[in-house]
Amino acid sequence: MKQTYPALEIIIVNDGSTDRSQEITENLAATDQRIRLINQTNKGVAEARKTGYLSASREWLVFVDADDSLPKDSIENLHAAADGHGVDVVCGNARRQWGAFKKHYPAFPRSMETRVIRSPELFDSFDLSFFGVNRFPVNAWGKIYRKSTVDKAMEDKDVFLTPRLHMGEDEAFNVNVFPYLSSFFYLDKCVYNYRVGGLTSNYNRFLTDLLDFGDYRIDLLDRYHYRLGYTPLFIEYVNILISHIQQCMEYGNMTRKDAVAWLTEELDHRYLVKRMASFFADETDCPEKCKMVLSRNIDKIVSLAEEKTKHITPKTIVKRTLRVLSRLTH
Repeated sequence: MKQTYPALEIIIVNDGSTDRSQEITENLAATDQRIRLINQTNKGVAEARKTGYLSASREWLVFVDADDSLPKDSIENLHAAADGHGVDVVCGNARRQWGAFKKHYPAFPRSMETRVIRSPELFDSFDLSFFGVNRFPVNAWGKIYRKSTVDKAMEDKDVFLTPRLHMGEDEAFNVNVFPYLSSFFYLDKCVYNYRVGGLTSNYNRFLTDLLDFGDYRIDLLDRYHYRLGYTPLFIEYVNILISHIQQCMEYGNMTRKDAVAWLTEELDHRYLVKRMASFFADETDCPEKCKMVLSRNIDKIVSLAEEKTKHITPKTIVKRTLRVLSRLTH
C-alpha cells in the first residue's frame, strides 16, 4: 500500500489462514480500492500463486510471500527497468532479515554486467541455475514478470503445479517459464526483504521432494537437448541425499542402520540414478560424488552425512538453540 508506484492491483490470496489475516485484509480493503482479497482453503504456496495469477489483469506480475515485505520503491524500480528495457523479466537484489539484523543479498556475482541478456545467451548461460549451478536466482520473489510470457508458458503446461511439490515450488515455476523468455535484465537495487526463519530453520520433511524434482528435470534436459545440465544435476542429487540423511540423524529420525536401508532403497529405484549410470557410461570425468552412487558406496555416503552432523558452526549453534527454545515454548 505504501509503494511509490501507486497504480497497483494488489491481490491477496488468503490460503486458509487460521489467524486474523482475513479480518485484517478486509479492513485494509475497505480503505484502499486497489486491494482484492481472495479466500480459499489451504492448498499451498503454488496454488495460492496460481490463484493470484488467474485473477491478475495487469501487464506485469510481482509475487510476495506472506512473511516478507517490499522496500517502498520496489515496484517503481522493477517496473521502470522492465518497461524501459523492454524485457520479459527483471530480477533485483534482496535483503535478508533475521529479526533486527539485515544483510544485503546480491542476486548475481559482482562481476555480473548490468545489461539486457537475450536468447540464445540467456538459455545457454543461465538455464544451468535450475540444474545445480548458481547463476540465476530460482525464487519467484524479487522479480517482475511480463504476464503475457507466463500466459504463453501456461499454454504448454501448468507452470505453477508441474510437478506438484511441497518444496522447490519457486524453482519449478521458473524452470517451466524460463524457456519462454526472450530477454532478461538484472537490476542492481534491493527490491525485496526476505525474512529468514520460520519453517526453513527446522526439520524439513519435504526435502525429499527435490529428489522427485530431479527426475522431472532430467526429462527437461532431454527435451531441450541441454547437455550442460546433466552433471551438475547429478551432483545436486547426491548433495540432497547427504543433507536429508544429515537432518534425519540430527533430529533423531534415523539411525545409521535406518539411513543405510533408506539409501539402498532410494538408489535401487530412482530413475535419475539409472540415467546417471547411462550418462557416465562413456564419460571419463565422472565426479567423485557420482562415483559413490554408481558404485553403491552407501557406507561412504552415510559417513559423509554423519560427519556433517558433527561440524559445529555459529549458524548450527543458533539453529539448535532456537530449536530447543521452540520446544520449550510448546
